[in-house]
Amino acid sequence: MYLWSKDPFIEKESEPQQGLLKEEIKWGIDGRNNSYDHSFELGKQELYRHYRQSFKDTNSILNKNRSFFDNLFHVTEVLVLGHSLSEVDEPYFEEIKKRVNPDCLWSVSAYGESEKISHKNTLINLGIEEKKITIRNIESFK
Repeated sequence: MYLWSKDPFIEKESEPQQGLLKEEIKWGIDGRNNSYDHSFELGKQELYRHYRQSFKDTNSILNKNRSFFDNLFHVTEVLVLGHSLSEVDEPYFEEIKKRVNPDCLWSVSAYGESEKISHKNTLINLGIEEKKITIRNIESFK
């Protein structure tokens, strides 16, 4: 059995529960805890492998592209086309927002009313003034 560490992709072996007498700690075959399930462990390892491969090291990506972000001060309009504006990408949009002209306008595409509302809320939560946000159907950008 493993516990999460601060790094979600590094496992730490669990310790026996504190305060139990030795005879209260039940161990199974080969000294493994009775709750050990090999199939579960294999599945968990496969999930870890998947998440490690798909993990975005946001800070590293931002640092590698620092010169790009440092040169956005002259940008007066940001167009966001076909993007989900999901939580995983918020650090990039936060960095763009910090670097562009303070009067910058944001024009964002959306595919439906619920996406329009969601995109607008995301941008407002990033600190972009509502009056500087325009959300339109993608077709209107043609």
